[in-house]
Amino acid sequence: MALNSDESILCSACTNGIVYIWDLAAAAAASSHQSLVPLQILDHANGCIITSLFLSQPILFVGCADGKLRAYDVRSGKLLVRKFFRDHPEGRLGRDNNNSCSCRSSSRRGGRGRNSIIGVSSVSVSKDSRLLLVSCLDHTLRLIDRRSGVELKCYKGHKNWKLRLRSEFVWDNSLIATPSEDGKIYFWNLVTGRLLSSVRHGHEASLCTAFNPKGESFVSGGSDGYIRIWRTTGESSTAY
Repeated sequence: MALNSDESILCSACTNGIVYIWDLAAAAAASSHQSLVPLQILDHANGCIITSLFLSQPILFVGCADGKLRAYDVRSGKLLVRKFFRDHPEGRLGRDNNNSCSCRSSSRRGGRGRNSIIGVSSVSVSKDSRLLLVSCLDHTLRLIDRRSGVELKCYKGHKNWKLRLRSEFVWDNSLIATPSEDGKIYFWNLVTGRLLSSVRHGHEASLCTAFNPKGESFVSGGSDGYIRIWRTTGESSTAY
């Protein structure tokens, strides 16, 4: 699910690949016996697993296991698509004339070649709304120019090939952070792409993080069932 900044619009996705856009203000005003009808239904990824939603009005970004990042202008209805290929940085946001989906990587060489499509794990937008951070299922984070869809930089060192891991811009957008299937949390310098550090959440996959806006701490969650609170001045943590 994804909310806009004033929490008046809710976007939700189903396992069948359909996205629904809801007017929460209208829902609050409606009587209890009235059924709520979505504002829009987006079915371009019909049949595929949607892994990420990010609403940066008026654009809704939808990441999907079919290797496509879809950008919907919810006001005009315009759709742009960016495809991701293994070890292949070229790409543009453009119209997609073929909306057929496959939830596995595919290529002429059996899905593991250079030009095979890779699934999108998560999508985040920078605070200035100029950059996209796209996590893909080839152990790679990609920094994408929002306007053109061009890849500016990639970040590697973590493990991500089967789980949805939420990667994000940290604090003032100077850092990139991601969980990892090896149980660690990794940090890169946004500009240089240099891997700065990592901390271990546990021995099972770490799945998500959330950062204190003041920069004093962050939390991590993992498949081991623990939530850990970290101080940014060191690697000390408290587990719950």
